[in-house]
Amino acid sequence: MLRMTLAAFAAAAAAFAVGAPVASAAVTNQDLSATRADGMITFSYKVPAGLPSAVLVDFNHDGVSDYAISAAIDAQDGNSALGFATFGSTSACQQYWGYDESDAPGDVPITVTSAGDEDVVTLSTDDDRLRTAFEAKAVSFGGDDGEDFCPPVADLDTMQVRTGMSDVSPFDFTAVPPAAPANLKALAGDGQVELSWDAVKDADTYNVFVDGVQVHWYYNGTVFTVDGLENGRAYSFQVEARNMDGTSVRSAAVVATPQAPVVNPPVQRVTPTTPTTPQPPANPRDTDGDGISNDWLINGKPALAPAKPKVGQVTGKSITVKLPKAPKGSKLAVYVGTGNGKFSKAKGKLNKKGELTVKGLKKNTTYEVKVVKVNQAGKQSAASNSLKVKTKNK
Repeated sequence: MLRMTLAAFAAAAAAFAVGAPVASAAVTNQDLSATRADGMITFSYKVPAGLPSAVLVDFNHDGVSDYAISAAIDAQDGNSALGFATFGSTSACQQYWGYDESDAPGDVPITVTSAGDEDVVTLSTDDDRLRTAFEAKAVSFGGDDGEDFCPPVADLDTMQVRTGMSDVSPFDFTAVPPAAPANLKALAGDGQVELSWDAVKDADTYNVFVDGVQVHWYYNGTVFTVDGLENGRAYSFQVEARNMDGTSVRSAAVVATPQAPVVNPPVQRVTPTTPTTPQPPANPRDTDGDGISNDWLINGKPALAPAKPKVGQVTGKSITVKLPKAPKGSKLAVYVGTGNGKFSKAKGKLNKKGELTVKGLKKNTTYEVKVVKVNQAGKQSAASNSLKVKTKNK
């Protein structure tokens, strides 16, 4: 892994001004592709071998880059330095490396693969700012005269490249919740109703409602039996789909009435089963049924949830998550679930970077991670939106 400081990057830029000629004499646009899968946005492009490069993003469609990710010079396979650039760009000098008043540099997986006299660069990030519509382009830069580098900006720890935001490609990764389940059917039985519906594209799980009350969370099938119902009473049923982008509207309601079986003479004594009422979550303060207590109440409602955590390093047996900053007088707790709607508290201590590593996980398995705030009395706020992460297969 190669990690370059700003000083090293500047030295490399200076080397272009006095060193041997390179394949590109100035800023060159490169073909750029982008895809989204499992919550990650992946950019891919090719550059002449050994040249520094960057992806420039224009959110406002005004011809000025608002955000950038850069690959380090002579980067090797693995992680390389990256910079978020949302300050100081102009139409002629686009910022490509460094940080501004609110966005500090970090690491994203940057893979550089040699392909003869070219490098294939792949940048992957789960930054929520990219979950929208934007224009972007990939550029490589370098030369023996340094003219592609803009003059330093006073009081701004960054570097810039002399180029405009022309020849960009449009991308749209706006988060879209799944559609509502269709073709919901209800088959009544003795004290129960079997529900079935069509699978929804891009849905991960489903929530089930009876008479407007949620009775099951994060169900991962399309056939579900609601039991413990009263025979002879009409019930209304609905289902909603969910994934990491959100929850759909509920399906159209269907009505079904459970009935006891008809017994023809001679009548035989049948011991009826005792209907059971659909149970609320085991913890009355568990507002969403995920097994996480939300008993830190403010005006009778759970305290606001913290921001969603971000994924760090992922291996076959561990996940490192980057946590938001805990408010004064509180701390953060991490919970991990495996998609069955129940979460357990993760062990471990935060490192100096505000990261916690969850160990002892299964390979090639999808986990969900949530964060809660914990006050000085040990009570917990509402849980954050879940972060979905899949461990590696080796």
